[in-house]
Formats: sequence, structure tokens, C-alpha cells
Amino acid sequence: MRTIPAGARVAVDGTAVGTTPYSGKIAGGRHRITFEYEGRVEHREISVDFAEPAVLDLTLRGESGTLRVVGPPGSVLVVDDMPAGSLPVSVELPPGPHAIKVTSYGYAPFETTATIAPNRETLLNAQMTRALGTVDGKRTIKAGYLVGVGGGADLRGNGGIGMVDLGVQALGYDVALRIGKAAGLTAVDLVVRWAIGTARIAPYVGAGYAFVKSGDDGDTSASPSTGSGYVLMGGLRYEVSRGEHSTIAIVAESGLRIYAATSGTEATTVIPLMASVQLIYK
Repeated sequence: MRTIPAGARVAVDGTAVGTTPYSGKIAGGRHRITFEYEGRVEHREISVDFAEPAVLDLTLRGESGTLRVVGPPGSVLVVDDMPAGSLPVSVELPPGPHAIKVTSYGYAPFETTATIAPNRETLLNAQMTRALGTVDGKRTIKAGYLVGVGGGADLRGNGGIGMVDLGVQALGYDVALRIGKAAGLTAVDLVVRWAIGTARIAPYVGAGYAFVKSGDDGDTSASPSTGSGYVLMGGLRYEVSRGEHSTIAIVAESGLRIYAATSGTEATTVIPLMASVQLIYK
């Protein structure tokens, strides 16, 4: 049992049991609860089911004042740790200081102390500020820069793979430019990837377009050939550390790279198996 103000004497069926806030055992059935505070007496009839808790909150009447709180409509008002309605709202309170808290989605909590005068209205304007990462109560899209490096091999036995990622990430998506070697070819990929879910370990899928070039490894007798094709990928991303401004992730990936040279070479298919380390800075 709790009352505003606290410290009221409590009696159950005429037997004094303590002062508020009060918690104790009570038999099942109907009971008459009496509250007494500074000469003010109030009674409440309650019904208690067997083995079920009963909660009784009460604002004692008597000489009081009115607190009127205005602010963002729909915000929740809490007075002395007890819910008191949604803004704008007026509540009757006993004279003296009271702890006030106003909360609303998209705003930082507003907390203050209001001193209530008897038989008067006290106006309180809850001037709430937007929470970080929100604009007009809506979540902003917080993008981050992505830098990664990874390596692996072609499962078809065509050689090693090494790539560097440069891109941006937001809302679980990232767009990256990947540059490196793939099965003996110089490759430049433009890829889009999507992490499924927000857990620290999350699967992801992606796709992109690749440009490749061969014959540039110091062999002057071989004329370089160029080509392009498509990249499909999927894997798991594990966020080793997740901070407010930076995230470090380890990525395991496989997929399919299909491209054909435009200068007469045959089509090439690569099945990469890679591991990467990514740094995302926001």
C-alpha cells in the first residue's frame, strides 16, 4: 500500500498494522482499510483473492493544491514515483514538495521538484529536449564509414583471393567498393550487402557487379584482357565489439563470381571462401 503523502498510519479491519508504504500478509476476502494522516482519515473497501497480491495506491484528500503540467501531448506524468496521467493534465496534491518526472518516446526524461501551495494551481511546463539520435520524435538514420580487409581462396583451385573494402553502412545495409585479387585476376567490385537482424551474430546476403583484368602481373608478353560480371555472396557477421561510434566485426563469406572477358577469353567462375575484418566508424 502506498499513499501520497507517505507515512499514513494503516489499519486493517480496525487493527493497526504500520505506516505507508506498507507491505504485509492479509487473509483472503473483503477487508476495510483505514488510512490516517495528520487528522485526515480515509477508508477503502478491498477484496483479496487467496494467494493473490493486492496493490492499493491512494492520494489522501484534504487541504490540497493543483498541479497542472503541460508539455508534449501524450507524455506520461509520474508524481512521487506514481503514474498520474498523460499531458496535458491536472492533479490534486497535498501541499509541499513533490518529485516530478515526465517521459515520452523521442525525448529525454524531464525531472524536477514542484512545491504545491494549498488551494492554488501550480503550472509546470515540461520543456523536454529531443533524445540523441532523433529528429521530431523519429529515429534518424545514422550512417557509418566501413573499412575492411580479407582473404581466402577459390574453392575450384584457381588461386588465392585478397580484397580491401571501402564503403558506408546504415540500417543493416552497406554499400562498398572492393578492390583486390581474385583467382589471379585484378578485381574491382561494387557490392550491396544486407545483415539480417541486429544481433551480434547475424547472417547476411549481398550482390554486386565486378570488373576484372588479367595479364598485368609483370608478364609483358601477355596482352591484358578485361571483363565484367556478377558477384553473389552470403555469410555470417560477428560483431566482436560494438560501441557508440565504432564497431569491429569478423565476417565469414562464400558465394559465386561469374564474369567473362570482353577480349575473347572464356567465361570464368570463381567460388570464393573468405574471412574478413571490418571496422565501421559512425
